[in-house]
Amino acid sequence: MRSSAVSAGNNGLASQYNALRQDAFGGAFLLPHEQASPNLTLLVEAGVCYVGATRVIFAGGNSPSFTAPAANPRIDLLTIDSAGTLARTAGTEAASPSVPAYPSDKLVIAEVYNRVGQTTVRDSDLGSNGYIKQDVRPFLGGAYIANTAQIADGIITDAKLVSTDFVKQSGSQIYAADAGASDSYAITLSPVPGSYTTGMVIQFKANTANTGVATLNVNTLGAKTIKKQKDQDLGNNDIKAGSIVEVVYDGTNFQMLNPTAVATTAIDYQVFTANGTWTKPASAGANSRVIIELWGGGGGGGGCASNAGGSGGGGGAYKRVEVLASFLGATESVTVGALGAKGASGGNSGTAGGTSSVGTKAYAYGGGGGGFASGGSGGRGGGGGGGGSSAVGATSTGTSSVAGGAPFGGAAGSPGADSLFGGGGGSSYIGGGSFYGGGGGGSNSGGGISEFGGGGGAGVSAPGTPGTGGVSRYGGNGGNGVNGNGGNGTAPGGGGGGGGGVGAGAGGDGARGEVRVTTIL
Repeated sequence: MRSSAVSAGNNGLASQYNALRQDAFGGAFLLPHEQASPNLTLLVEAGVCYVGATRVIFAGGNSPSFTAPAANPRIDLLTIDSAGTLARTAGTEAASPSVPAYPSDKLVIAEVYNRVGQTTVRDSDLGSNGYIKQDVRPFLGGAYIANTAQIADGIITDAKLVSTDFVKQSGSQIYAADAGASDSYAITLSPVPGSYTTGMVIQFKANTANTGVATLNVNTLGAKTIKKQKDQDLGNNDIKAGSIVEVVYDGTNFQMLNPTAVATTAIDYQVFTANGTWTKPASAGANSRVIIELWGGGGGGGGCASNAGGSGGGGGAYKRVEVLASFLGATESVTVGALGAKGASGGNSGTAGGTSSVGTKAYAYGGGGGGFASGGSGGRGGGGGGGGSSAVGATSTGTSSVAGGAPFGGAAGSPGADSLFGGGGGSSYIGGGSFYGGGGGGSNSGGGISEFGGGGGAGVSAPGTPGTGGVSRYGGNGGNGVNGNGGNGTAPGGGGGGGGGVGAGAGGDGARGEVRVTTIL
């Protein structure tokens, strides 16, 4: 240690301050100071520095002699070159001397003030001696020096700091406003980075919202994909127009550090109760999710003459399809399954409900028509089959019940068999139930139920015991069997009720289908 304590209440001497300064700098990194026995040279401590692109390891040593001026003071420079040699650059004598120009090929260590008649060069001004006017070692607060052109008058300017070897962006130098097109963000930073570097942090203000996969191009260095959650492509609107986005380069892509928080999700919802055209929302990205829900039309109930029973039509099937927006065209033709028409009184089957569709991408099939018994026979018609996953439910053409739609429709029977994808028609009892398909039509009892598809229509038997239409949680309900004209099914996809019984009557109409398209933007 070169410094010494200062007693409480006393002022420290300049020599004590300078000694403390030397201790604070650790006596290293080319620290210049007076000799232990002061003379006209300075002692420079050991240290490591760069002169130009050359790394200099200096072991420590004495400077050249700072000779006394002849007539007026003079300021000299103490320098070190790339060979590790200390040198003196002499200034010009003047009553008020100026600092000489810094050499471009050497590192300046100190500015030394020289007086006429001096015999020593000290750390501080003692009145008659030469002294270290300014310690100007640039690495005390400066940056790595990459080339000699960066040294000019002791100042490393912003422009000279721009080097692909060492540039470090900070503050406003890592931020810029985007000027690119949608999903192709582009910014210009100043100073200009020479290349992408792993760990480089960039902030930019987006002028558009993204509509899926997006890239960032910094100073035309090349577009790099922006990822979220390490390696996931951006979803629609992950970047909002006008938002400040922060990314870090991982060596391959930019990882977004501030993904948009999940707040409100924009949804486009289009419902079709008649044929039409679905139009893709303008803000939908390629990866936007589209949920298509469809119900086929319900089958019509059978009509009968007096003292005979008509059976209910099968309910329309339900289908749910989820796809990416890129799977669909800009527009898609929408067909809503038509209702199955009722069978006229006197002994006629109802017709099957129509198939609903969205282009060629999704389908939901209709329920089959209900059957009938001949007038005066006291019989009952067969129930229509519920709409299936890949086919319309079968239509009964008389007293025989029929199966639900293929390939997994329930079998005809008494009661009709239940099935996940289309209930079977009942021959003398309730129609089969279903989960996604339509419920089967009933004969002399209730129609089959369904969770999502349309409920089956109920039948009526002679001498006149009407049944209740099958219900559905999400689709339409089946029509009731009635002594007289059967009840209609309700939308979407309910099967029509049977007619007849004590008196002649027509069946009830099945209900139309429906299409709903939800786009999550």
